[in-house]
Amino acid sequence: MDESKIRKEALERAPTVWPPRERDDSPVSEEEVTIYLKSKRLRCEDATSLSRRTRRPELYVKKSVLPRLTRTLSRLPRDFFSIFQRGEREVTFIVSPAELTASHPVAETRPYGPGNNRFYVIFLKGVMELQDTVSFDGVIIHELCHVVLDHPAAIAWPIDPNDQKVFADAMEKEAMDLAISLGFVEETEAFRHLLSTMAEEGGHREYILPSGRIKSLDLERRLLP
Repeated sequence: MDESKIRKEALERAPTVWPPRERDDSPVSEEEVTIYLKSKRLRCEDATSLSRRTRRPELYVKKSVLPRLTRTLSRLPRDFFSIFQRGEREVTFIVSPAELTASHPVAETRPYGPGNNRFYVIFLKGVMELQDTVSFDGVIIHELCHVVLDHPAAIAWPIDPNDQKVFADAMEKEAMDLAISLGFVEETEAFRHLLSTMAEEGGHREYILPSGRIKSLDLERRLLP
């Protein structure tokens, strides 16, 4: 498919799914979340493959990831979780150590396909090494907010670099505002602090070690021992 067609599809909007007509903040059970994630929505590498790319392969295997992700998703309000459960937003979580690339080293959401048949991949990278649950939850919930809001792929962003930054900042703020409106104030503040720390250190490439570990002294205190 040529780039112009991909861009045209990326510019299409998916159906609006938020806000709901009536709010339902009743709890979601971990059993419901486990069933949801086990429906081919969580992809993890095997320990042998991971051991060649990170010193902490045990953090990225399914038996470690599934309970952490299940606990986080079970904290979502029912009306928000139901968007994913009903397939109104099709999401796959791919868990993999951060690489030395320009992509986001903690987590990243990428939408694919036209608006009427869009699916989303959430790449969980360095987030798996965050120690405290507040920061971990903040990252996961933030990425899910991007999905619900149908924020477009980078190919649909403005071409001018300055306009790109304004556009990206606006999307980040919108996702944070949504998370806060859902009641995740502390989690969003932890995520905001994470972004600030990363920005202070001068970009993504410089603070990811070859092992996939995050170099930041501030972030290191949050990493699993």
